[in-house]
Amino acid sequence: MKEHLSVDFDGVVGHYEEERYFEWLEKGGYPELGRVNVDRAVFSQAHNWEQATGCTSAQLTPAFARFILANQHLQKTIPGAREALIEINRYGYLHLLTARGKVLQQTTQNFLTRHCLGVPFLSYNWDSYGKKADPILEHSIRIHIEDCAQETKAILEQIGDRSDILIIQFPSFRGPTQETIADDRVYRLEACDQVRCLYLREQLWQLAWKEIRAIVPDLLAPALA
Repeated sequence: MKEHLSVDFDGVVGHYEEERYFEWLEKGGYPELGRVNVDRAVFSQAHNWEQATGCTSAQLTPAFARFILANQHLQKTIPGAREALIEINRYGYLHLLTARGKVLQQTTQNFLTRHCLGVPFLSYNWDSYGKKADPILEHSIRIHIEDCAQETKAILEQIGDRSDILIIQFPSFRGPTQETIADDRVYRLEACDQVRCLYLREQLWQLAWKEIRAIVPDLLAPALA
Protein backbone atom coordinates (compact mmCIF):
# COMPACT_ATOMS: atom_id res chain seq x y z
CA MET A 1 0.00 0.00 0.00
CA LYS A 2 1.33 3.45 -0.95
CA GLU A 3 2.05 5.90 1.84
CA HIS A 4 1.55 9.69 1.80
CA LEU A 5 4.38 12.22 1.54
CA SER A 6 4.33 16.01 1.44
CA VAL A 7 6.65 18.79 0.32
CA ASP A 8 6.98 22.49 1.00
CA PHE A 9 7.07 24.70 -2.11
CA ASP A 10 9.37 27.71 -1.69
CA GLY A 11 12.95 26.57 -1.22
CA VAL A 12 12.13 22.90 -1.87
CA VAL A 13 10.27 22.63 -5.19
CA GLY A 14 10.49 26.21 -6.46
CA HIS A 15 12.41 29.31 -5.49
CA TYR A 16 12.79 33.03 -6.10
CA GLU A 17 15.47 35.50 -5.06
CA GLU A 18 14.49 36.70 -1.59
CA GLU A 19 16.84 39.66 -1.94
CA ARG A 20 14.78 40.91 -4.88
CA TYR A 21 11.67 40.78 -2.67
CA PHE A 22 13.42 42.72 0.08
CA GLU A 23 14.60 45.36 -2.40
CA TRP A 24 11.05 45.62 -3.76
CA LEU A 25 9.69 46.21 -0.24
CA GLU A 26 12.36 48.81 0.50
CA LYS A 27 11.51 50.72 -2.69
CA GLY A 28 7.84 50.85 -1.72
CA GLY A 29 6.67 48.17 -4.15
CA TYR A 30 3.64 47.64 -1.92
CA PRO A 31 2.33 51.21 -1.42
CA GLU A 32 0.04 50.18 1.42
CA LEU A 33 3.17 49.65 3.57
CA GLY A 34 5.27 52.48 2.19
CA ARG A 35 9.02 51.94 2.17
CA VAL A 36 9.78 48.97 4.40
CA ASN A 37 13.09 48.72 6.22
CA VAL A 38 14.33 45.12 6.03
CA ASP A 39 16.84 44.10 8.68
CA ARG A 40 18.79 41.37 6.91
CA ALA A 41 20.81 40.51 10.01
CA VAL A 42 17.61 39.76 11.90
CA PHE A 43 16.25 37.72 8.99
CA SER A 44 19.53 35.79 8.76
CA GLN A 45 19.20 34.74 12.39
CA ALA A 46 15.43 34.33 12.79
CA HIS A 47 14.38 33.48 9.21
CA ASN A 48 11.23 35.46 10.00
CA TRP A 49 9.83 38.19 7.75
CA GLU A 50 7.79 39.78 10.53
CA GLN A 51 10.78 40.21 12.83
CA ALA A 52 12.97 41.45 9.97
CA THR A 53 10.48 44.06 8.73
CA GLY A 54 8.37 45.01 11.74
CA CYS A 55 5.26 44.23 9.68
CA THR A 56 2.58 41.71 10.51
CA SER A 57 1.87 38.50 8.62
CA ALA A 58 -1.47 39.99 7.58
CA GLN A 59 0.42 42.86 5.92
CA LEU A 60 3.24 40.81 4.38
CA THR A 61 1.13 38.03 2.87
CA PRO A 62 -0.68 40.25 0.34
CA ALA A 63 2.58 42.14 -0.30
CA PHE A 64 4.36 38.90 -1.17
CA ALA A 65 1.45 37.82 -3.37
CA ARG A 66 1.62 41.10 -5.32
CA PHE A 67 5.40 40.73 -5.71
CA ILE A 68 5.10 37.20 -7.10
CA LEU A 69 2.24 38.11 -9.42
CA ALA A 70 4.26 41.02 -10.80
CA ASN A 71 7.51 39.06 -11.04
CA GLN A 72 6.51 35.56 -12.08
CA HIS A 73 9.59 35.34 -14.29
CA LEU A 74 11.73 35.27 -11.13
CA GLN A 75 10.29 31.91 -10.04
CA LYS A 76 12.57 28.99 -10.82
CA THR A 77 12.47 25.24 -10.27
CA ILE A 78 14.76 23.71 -7.65
CA PRO A 79 17.24 21.55 -9.62
CA GLY A 80 16.51 17.85 -9.21
CA ALA A 81 13.05 18.32 -7.69
CA ARG A 82 10.90 17.25 -10.63
CA GLU A 83 12.78 14.03 -11.35
CA ALA A 84 12.94 13.09 -7.67
CA LEU A 85 9.23 13.73 -7.07
CA ILE A 86 8.25 11.63 -10.08
CA GLU A 87 10.34 8.76 -8.68
CA ILE A 88 9.12 9.22 -5.11
CA ASN A 89 5.55 9.05 -6.35
CA ARG A 90 6.14 5.33 -6.97
CA TYR A 91 6.29 4.89 -3.19
CA GLY A 92 3.76 7.41 -1.94
CA TYR A 93 1.04 9.88 -2.85
CA LEU A 94 2.31 13.47 -2.95
CA HIS A 95 0.82 16.51 -1.20
CA LEU A 96 1.92 20.15 -1.48
CA LEU A 97 2.02 22.22 1.73
CA THR A 98 2.74 25.93 1.37
CA ALA A 99 2.11 29.22 3.15
CA ARG A 100 1.64 31.09 -0.15
CA GLY A 101 -2.08 31.54 0.37
CA LYS A 102 -4.97 31.01 -2.01
CA VAL A 103 -4.29 34.29 -3.80
CA LEU A 104 -1.24 32.58 -5.36
CA GLN A 105 -3.00 29.26 -5.95
CA GLN A 106 -3.48 29.65 -9.70
CA THR A 107 -0.04 31.17 -10.26
CA THR A 108 1.66 28.36 -8.35
CA GLN A 109 -0.36 25.64 -10.07
CA ASN A 110 0.51 27.18 -13.44
CA PHE A 111 4.17 27.10 -12.45
CA LEU A 112 3.92 23.45 -11.43
CA THR A 113 2.17 22.57 -14.70
CA ARG A 114 4.90 24.24 -16.74
CA HIS A 115 7.96 23.14 -14.79
CA CYS A 116 6.94 20.01 -12.88
CA LEU A 117 4.96 18.26 -15.58
CA GLY A 118 4.33 14.66 -14.60
CA VAL A 119 4.35 15.27 -10.83
CA PRO A 120 0.87 14.25 -9.59
CA PHE A 121 -0.08 16.03 -6.36
CA LEU A 122 -3.01 14.46 -4.58
CA SER A 123 -3.80 17.64 -2.63
CA TYR A 124 -2.74 21.29 -2.41
CA ASN A 125 -2.74 23.08 0.94
CA TRP A 126 -2.30 26.85 0.49
CA ASP A 127 -2.69 28.54 3.88
CA SER A 128 -0.49 26.37 6.03
CA TYR A 129 1.98 28.81 7.59
CA GLY A 130 2.60 27.64 11.14
CA LYS A 131 -0.04 24.93 10.85
CA LYS A 132 1.34 22.35 8.46
CA ALA A 133 0.61 19.69 11.06
CA ASP A 134 -3.09 19.99 10.18
CA PRO A 135 -2.83 18.57 6.62
CA ILE A 136 -0.09 16.18 7.74
CA LEU A 137 -2.45 14.62 10.26
CA GLU A 138 -5.50 14.89 8.01
CA HIS A 139 -3.86 13.00 5.14
CA SER A 140 -1.88 10.57 7.34
CA ILE A 141 1.37 11.84 5.86
CA ARG A 142 4.39 9.78 6.84
CA ILE A 143 7.17 12.01 5.48
CA HIS A 144 7.26 15.79 5.01
CA ILE A 145 10.13 17.63 3.28
CA GLU A 146 10.74 21.10 4.74
CA ASP A 147 13.54 23.70 4.58
CA CYS A 148 12.33 26.06 7.33
CA ALA A 149 13.49 25.23 10.87
CA GLN A 150 10.66 27.28 12.41
CA GLU A 151 8.03 25.37 10.45
CA THR A 152 9.69 22.09 11.38
CA LYS A 153 9.60 22.92 15.09
CA ALA A 154 5.97 24.01 14.82
CA ILE A 155 5.05 20.69 13.22
CA LEU A 156 6.85 18.72 15.92
CA GLU A 157 5.08 20.66 18.65
CA GLN A 158 1.66 20.23 17.07
CA ILE A 159 1.92 16.48 16.38
CA GLY A 160 2.72 15.81 20.02
CA ASP A 161 4.29 12.45 20.73
CA ARG A 162 3.52 10.94 17.31
CA SER A 163 6.58 8.94 16.33
CA ASP A 164 5.34 7.72 12.93
CA ILE A 165 5.84 11.08 11.19
CA LEU A 166 9.26 12.03 9.82
CA ILE A 167 10.41 15.43 8.63
CA ILE A 168 13.27 15.57 6.14
CA GLN A 169 15.26 18.76 6.70
CA PHE A 170 16.08 20.27 3.30
CA PRO A 171 19.06 22.68 2.93
CA SER A 172 18.15 26.34 3.44
CA PHE A 173 20.14 29.38 2.36
CA ARG A 174 18.34 31.94 4.52
CA GLY A 175 21.16 32.30 7.03
CA PRO A 176 24.87 31.68 7.60
CA THR A 177 24.18 28.21 8.99
CA GLN A 178 21.21 25.89 9.18
CA GLU A 179 19.86 25.09 12.61
CA THR A 180 20.15 21.49 13.75
CA ILE A 181 16.97 20.19 15.37
CA ALA A 182 17.64 17.51 17.95
CA ASP A 183 14.67 15.22 17.43
CA ASP A 184 14.58 11.62 16.23
CA ARG A 185 11.70 12.55 13.95
CA VAL A 186 13.90 14.91 11.92
CA TYR A 187 16.16 13.46 9.21
CA ARG A 188 18.84 16.04 8.42
CA LEU A 189 20.16 15.68 4.88
CA GLU A 190 23.92 15.71 4.46
CA ALA A 191 23.59 18.70 2.13
CA CYS A 192 22.38 20.79 5.11
CA ASP A 193 25.89 20.66 6.57
CA GLN A 194 27.41 21.95 3.34
CA VAL A 195 25.49 25.23 3.25
CA ARG A 196 27.90 28.20 2.95
CA CYS A 197 30.72 25.87 1.87
CA LEU A 198 32.32 25.86 -1.56
CA TYR A 199 29.35 24.19 -3.23
CA LEU A 200 27.09 26.23 -5.45
CA ARG A 201 23.51 26.46 -4.24
CA GLU A 202 22.30 24.55 -7.32
CA GLN A 203 24.77 21.76 -6.60
CA LEU A 204 23.52 21.36 -3.04
CA TRP A 205 19.92 21.25 -4.18
CA GLN A 206 20.83 18.48 -6.62
CA LEU A 207 22.68 16.59 -3.88
CA ALA A 208 19.74 16.97 -1.50
CA TRP A 209 17.21 15.57 -3.95
CA LYS A 210 19.58 12.78 -4.92
CA GLU A 211 19.83 11.76 -1.26
CA ILE A 212 16.05 11.93 -0.85
CA ARG A 213 15.57 9.62 -3.84
CA ALA A 214 17.95 7.16 -2.20
CA ILE A 215 16.53 7.19 1.33
CA VAL A 216 12.74 7.40 0.83
CA PRO A 217 12.28 3.71 -0.14
CA ASP A 218 14.19 2.62 2.99
CA LEU A 219 12.37 5.08 5.25
CA LEU A 220 9.05 3.75 4.06
CA ALA A 221 10.15 0.10 3.97
CA PRO A 222 8.44 -0.97 7.25
CA ALA A 223 5.10 0.40 6.06
CA LEU A 224 5.47 -0.97 2.54
CA ALA A 225 6.45 -4.45 3.69
